[in-house]
Amino acid sequence: MKTDDVVASMSGEATRRAELLQRLSATFRALMWQGNKQTGDFMEHIGLTLPQAVVMWTLGAYDGIATMSDLAQMTHQSGATATGIVDRLTDAGLVERVRDKGDRRVVYVQITEAGTTKLEEIEAQRQKQTEQMTEGLNDDELEQLNSLLRKLIVSLK
Repeated sequence: MKTDDVVASMSGEATRRAELLQRLSATFRALMWQGNKQTGDFMEHIGLTLPQAVVMWTLGAYDGIATMSDLAQMTHQSGATATGIVDRLTDAGLVERVRDKGDRRVVYVQITEAGTTKLEEIEAQRQKQTEQMTEGLNDDELEQLNSLLRKLIVSLK
């Protein structure tokens, strides 16, 4: 192979990769747009904002209780932002603040019974959306998709 042929081949591969990345970017945008639209519509229907739902999901993943500082860290929000979200969730009766008996400076956020019910409603809707989104995929394709998405997540960290 001549040098010119190698350069042309490499150039063609770079062009193909650029085209594939451009198509992937467009697919991600469409997926995110549709996901945000569906999630926003559902959150509005049940009376929560997405940040409030994220706090609820996070609490659900930690047995329904976490300190305010841990909650802010786990949801990647400032303490002030997390406090505002928890205030609104408290007003809605979905969470409550509980002081640590041993150290009154420590404040826990705990899901209430109404919050547990709301969280179950959110989880059922998420499951339904995931099933709808993947109904055209067989089990092998689902496994492959999950594997590829996990690789992308790792590369983002």
